[in-house]
Amino acid sequence: MISNRPSAEILFKAAYAGYAGIDAAFSQIAPTLSPEELTFAKKAVGKVMAEILFEITEPILKVHPELLPPEWRDENLPPRV
Repeated sequence: MISNRPSAEILFKAAYAGYAGIDAAFSQIAPTLSPEELTFAKKAVGKVMAEILFEITEPILKVHPELLPPEWRDENLPPRV
C-alpha cells in the first residue's frame, strides 16, 4: 500500500495507462488471431490485466479513492477476471 498520495497517483496513472494500452492492443489484434492464438492471448492478457487491477490499482484506491477515474465509477468498473 502506498500512503503518499503523489506517489500513489503516479503509480496508479501508470498502471491505468498500461491496463488501457493492453486492452486497446488486444481489441485491435483479436480479430486477426486464429482460435488457438486467441485462446492463448485471452489467457495471457487476462492474467496481466488482473495483476494490474488487483495488485496495483485496487490497493491504491482503498487508500486514495479520489483517484478512481470517472469511467470506472459504479457500472463502468472493469469486469473482474
